[in-house]
Amino acid sequence: MPPPSDHTLEADPVRLLSRMEEEMALRGFARATKRLYLAHVRRFLKGRTREPAPDQEVRRWLLSLIEAGHSHTYVGQALSALRFLYVHVLDQPAPVMHVPRPKKKRQLPRVLTAPVVKRF
Repeated sequence: MPPPSDHTLEADPVRLLSRMEEEMALRGFARATKRLYLAHVRRFLKGRTREPAPDQEVRRWLLSLIEAGHSHTYVGQALSALRFLYVHVLDQPAPVMHVPRPKKKRQLPRVLTAPVVKRF
């Protein structure tokens, strides 16, 4: 069996993450975004089972993040990181393109009570 190319998830994770970092640098990503995306992809690669189809694997991983209590923003960032990995680094159609982005939780504004308003 030939060694995996750089265009698969089975490739050396260090080289894959290095390529991802280069692609983000070429696109002018902020340092914080690069660090965040790399951390999400590292966690994804660490937990891979290589058994299910890629779209099922990604969906399960994102669902596990939601079930673990992570915020919708966190899960959305993980989704964006995986989309970037597949489309711009692996040059593959992203299995996550049809995964819905979690809705942001909307909070109603805090309403001041009448006594608090009077104090102002």
